[in-house]
Amino acid sequence: MKVKSIQAGAGTVGVAAQVLIPANTYRNPAFYVEVKADADNSGDVFVGESAVSATQGYRLDAGESVQIPIEDPSTLSVIGSAADQSYTWLLV
Repeated sequence: MKVKSIQAGAGTVGVAAQVLIPANTYRNPAFYVEVKADADNSGDVFVGESAVSATQGYRLDAGESVQIPIEDPSTLSVIGSAADQSYTWLLV
């Protein structure tokens, strides 16, 4: 696989779900997205589709990350278990 570009960003999420990477901010298609919860978070970050919640999502404890193979990262959302949970993302 030859990578043409890499994009990265960061965000903060609370107890309301939000789109991880808005559709107008990335190139399509992507190969994968990596999401990492900030090591200083007091709670967890959950990753999933638009219906993500603290009970239906992939939980990232503080400092943990996950790589998700995906063509359209705008279908991913995040939610926190508490206010002001920070995360970073890498899109390849």
